[in-house]
Amino acid sequence: MSPKTPVILLLVGLLAAAAAPADRRSAAIVSVVQAEHDFAVAVVDSGIRRAFLDYLAPDAIVFRPLPVPARGWFESRPAGPGVLSWRPAFVDGARAGDLGWSTGPWAFRASATDTVAATGEYVTVWKLQPDGSYRLVIDAGHDHPPSAANPERVAIPLNPGVARSGVDVASERKDLLKRDRELAKGGTVEAQAAALLENGTDDLRVLRAGEFPVGGIIPMQSVLAGRSGKLEVRPLGADVSSTGDVGYSYGLALHGAGPDTSTYLRLWRRARNGRWQVALDLDVPVARR
Repeated sequence: MSPKTPVILLLVGLLAAAAAPADRRSAAIVSVVQAEHDFAVAVVDSGIRRAFLDYLAPDAIVFRPLPVPARGWFESRPAGPGVLSWRPAFVDGARAGDLGWSTGPWAFRASATDTVAATGEYVTVWKLQPDGSYRLVIDAGHDHPPSAANPERVAIPLNPGVARSGVDVASERKDLLKRDRELAKGGTVEAQAAALLENGTDDLRVLRAGEFPVGGIIPMQSVLAGRSGKLEVRPLGADVSSTGDVGYSYGLALHGAGPDTSTYLRLWRRARNGRWQVALDLDVPVARR
């Protein structure tokens, strides 16, 4: 499907599925899908660098591969050739309508007439701005071999996050970072894998470099099994919605005694028991020496 395919094709049934009484979650989900579509069209029309600069929030972070201020990263680099395309396959949004995210397949070509040179999965987080627009605050992803999967519809969580009233966003950010650190408190890759399985949502999605995305607790067990070694996690940032039901955290993960490092991004959803659960876990190597 081309980025210029009418976005309504992706939204068939989405409003009905996402609708909830007296909240703006459905509008946030649709806005995120629309923003992804418009962003993809802008990349085709204006080029990758110009489109990113037009859609980035002032404080956006991009993983290249370390998390860095996105606007400065793009401004410091000249426009280059290449065509990037993608489409959302899974989307979630906060009941306040102020924060949402999507993930799905991407593909890169040297030019519009060339064959696909690289493929993978992207993850982006969008935030409502004071002017009423949605802008990109996190851009990350990983690579994997070409896939025959061709999602034409957008999936959303069957069990949305539980909203709260009177949320102190600064306090919730601290709580989310604490939960982030707790996942690695065992100090090993095995302990964190067990913590992810115990504290993940039913539709937990795990993204690892070179591998296809996997969703659901049961498939996760085989994906995370067999990984071992020491692990130290250093969270760098987090944010939550004003209703405290959706959030994200990101940082560095240091593996073993050597220089091996990876960056991670986690998307969170609040469960009925009030605790944060991991909805998506992305881990991308930075150095392998």
